[in-house]
Amino acid sequence: MQTVGLSGDILLGVSQTSDPNGAWFLYRFAIGFQLDFPIVGFNKNWISISINRYSNIGAFQRGINLVVDYGQARSGVGTGTLFTQPTGTHFCSAPCATYSSTSDTMYVVTHLSSGAGTYALDTITGTASAPVYTAGGVLTRPGGGWAQPSGQQLPQSAPNSGASSCGATPCPIEVQDSQVRSAPVYRGGFIYYTQTIGLPSPTLTHTAAQWTKLNTPGGALVDGGRIEAEKVGLDVQGLGGADRIALHNSEVRAPDPVAGASLNDEAGNDISMTLSWLALAGAIFVGLALALHLIHRIFSPLSSVRHRTAPATVSS
Repeated sequence: MQTVGLSGDILLGVSQTSDPNGAWFLYRFAIGFQLDFPIVGFNKNWISISINRYSNIGAFQRGINLVVDYGQARSGVGTGTLFTQPTGTHFCSAPCATYSSTSDTMYVVTHLSSGAGTYALDTITGTASAPVYTAGGVLTRPGGGWAQPSGQQLPQSAPNSGASSCGATPCPIEVQDSQVRSAPVYRGGFIYYTQTIGLPSPTLTHTAAQWTKLNTPGGALVDGGRIEAEKVGLDVQGLGGADRIALHNSEVRAPDPVAGASLNDEAGNDISMTLSWLALAGAIFVGLALALHLIHRIFSPLSSVRHRTAPATVSS
């Protein structure tokens, strides 16, 4: 991205070989508006660059999406189709990084409302040289809404040297909002993405990392969870009820999948049962570790006496 006044350009580079230190094809697409926050996705047909467009006073106008012919770009020819979205829509739309050699559909995820927990899933179809952009409808993520984080809220430790400009309590760090600001991943027929959320809703007291798994082509939620950081410790929440393992001030919840859902590996194999057994094994391991620690605390004085009174031996 290059913005000078209202003359914004989208800059794209495609490596000519698998060596990133080798030669590159470099392209410039003149857009002519103030631009900010590009998100790049791809599949076997296209490179998709979604970016926010602004007015000359910095007000958001709409999202745009430049869809570049991937095959042509790899051969040194830069051809693309620019899709201009309706006014006030597609803020930080995120095209998927598509890990499939066969999928002809590019998916684009857009966060819509934090309080309502809504999102949209658009598609790019057609041929490499003639893409077609189709906007999806409003979808709701089960599990309830959240607060939109903003401002400087996250705590940080004191400086290693010197003093914080905020005094005894170091300055808080600016929190990320709930937009999907990194490219989602398409793999094995599912879409995965993360976002920052504020909890509880509507007035947040802390933030969390929320992950979501969608099916395709419909975009319905298959699974998801939240990783919360409250004071000391970690709280991993799944959708629905959850088992808990409490360790000191930390708490881990094993997420329950949505009814009928499964977790797949890269090859699309269902590994839900495998992960369930691993979770059980982990719980057993933690229990044994705590038991051994307790035994050690009880018998360590006797053990220490025996070690001190035992005669020394020398091995040849």
